[in-house]
Amino acid sequence: MSWARRASRFDREREAASGPPEPVTRGSLQVGYIDLSPDGERLAFNSLGKREDLYVIRTDGTALRQLTDDPARDRGPRWSPDGKQIAFYSERGGKYEVWVVGADGTGPRQLTTSRGTVAEPAWLPDGSRLSFHDSVGMASHIVDLSKRENAAVPEVIAVQDEDGATFHAYAWSPDGRRIAGYRARPDGVSAGIVTYSIEKRAFERLTETGERPRWLSDGRRLLYRNEKGSLSLVDSRSKRAHEILSLIPDRISYPVPSRDDRWIYFVRRSAEADLWLLTLK
Repeated sequence: MSWARRASRFDREREAASGPPEPVTRGSLQVGYIDLSPDGERLAFNSLGKREDLYVIRTDGTALRQLTDDPARDRGPRWSPDGKQIAFYSERGGKYEVWVVGADGTGPRQLTTSRGTVAEPAWLPDGSRLSFHDSVGMASHIVDLSKRENAAVPEVIAVQDEDGATFHAYAWSPDGRRIAGYRARPDGVSAGIVTYSIEKRAFERLTETGERPRWLSDGRRLLYRNEKGSLSLVDSRSKRAHEILSLIPDRISYPVPSRDDRWIYFVRRSAEADLWLLTLK
């Protein structure tokens, strides 16, 4: 079964979660990647299994709606800042590219035409640009969406360090000045949280392990999944990191906070994929 959970409140002073998670959704539908709408009212996610389609559901577990219904694998939904569109990556055109679809499931269209296969689209907070990762060169890119469709040439954020690790852009800071992402080694192992400054064109490593970071509203702290499959928090200034929630032997995936930092939604994985929510104070 697939479950969504709401966990305990978050003490900002102690930076620690307390109390057991509570369910948001239940059912036989396996949950993959999730994202929260800008108004905090809806969750977008892709299913897992023989079919990988996009769905939207209210955060109280009601009004489940299927947005795509086709044999292609549709993955990684990310809400546009205005809440009107959802970006995702799909193989419906023959190989994985970034697509967008209306929040009501209408008007799907392809955004990228890459040499390789792409994944993990993420919007700039003002909606003018989009980042994604391309298998060619194993590099992340930024594309300007304000230019005429198919006219913009993506900017490459290329980095390969001494370990041969590459940078996977994942989440823009609230002010749009930095992108948080994670390093991935050639063997596929995630090797730490990194931020990239748009202005300085420079990287800063925050942790030695972890993946898929998300910014809190202060633009300073980031949530991420640590190497144990638990939830951790890192301060991008002090670089101090600590674990805030562990459900071992189950594993946490795709944490995403609400804009007011009162809630964190995440997928809980055991033998099956579960969707959970964490409360922040």
